[in-house]
Amino acid sequence: MAPFLSHLVIGERVWLALDGAWPASEGYGTFLFGCLAPDVDKFCAGLEQATTHFLPKDPDRTWVQRRTQHFLEQPGRFLRAAFPTLEAMEQALVLGYLCHVATDEMTGRLAGEIYQQAVSLGVTMPSADAMLTAVDPRLWSMALDPEAIVEALEQARIPGKTLPFAPPECLRALHSVVLPQVREGGGLEPYLGTVRRHWRLMHHNTIDRGPADGARDAELEARLAALQQELEADLPLAEQLVDELDLHAFMRNAVDHSCQRIQGLLAEENRQ
Repeated sequence: MAPFLSHLVIGERVWLALDGAWPASEGYGTFLFGCLAPDVDKFCAGLEQATTHFLPKDPDRTWVQRRTQHFLEQPGRFLRAAFPTLEAMEQALVLGYLCHVATDEMTGRLAGEIYQQAVSLGVTMPSADAMLTAVDPRLWSMALDPEAIVEALEQARIPGKTLPFAPPECLRALHSVVLPQVREGGGLEPYLGTVRRHWRLMHHNTIDRGPADGARDAELEARLAALQQELEADLPLAEQLVDELDLHAFMRNAVDHSCQRIQGLLAEENRQ
């Protein structure tokens, strides 16, 4: 997956590129939330990425090419009703959702480039968490209007039944955990804050610290300290590898690919 803020920056450009092709302008916040929503599997026990991203990963990496196409071939498997019959906010959610998965397809190809870089340098690949932490602030700095992204996401309406496989409470949990990171921007500390909120949510069923949580928080903080140490060790190499990438080209490719997939869905709507 691409990191959360990167999905929002790409979503910002995709929304602008729609340019009237989808008329519900008030759906920006819901569209942006859709750009995060496929990662709901991380906030919902028993929900698998193979479901939320339409296909499982496979050793031959065919998922990099096929996930959005699989959705476009049979959207009825994933939506509560045919796309043209959904309410406007539901459609906004679906378009953002498709944008996320299309971006992940491009990120999967980018990961192959990073791996080849590491091989050529004769170094061990940094952890995925370190790579995501390195990428996020760089792409966030490319946002056209980050304040508008934050404001829209704060006000996002989250349709609860559009995606039958995604329980509404899990979607709301994702929103509550990720929104503070979006407000803070990318980087190590905001990422660790997201990990902290996620841990509390999954173990305490709340992102807020309660009066009886001392022992559990001690365990959490020990884990976070170990994670921070690992990330700080990996980040210099991760940042070196990321700095060798053409992130502007990646952004253009991700936006173009997402727009193509969305246009495919809208064209199907027009045929019905």
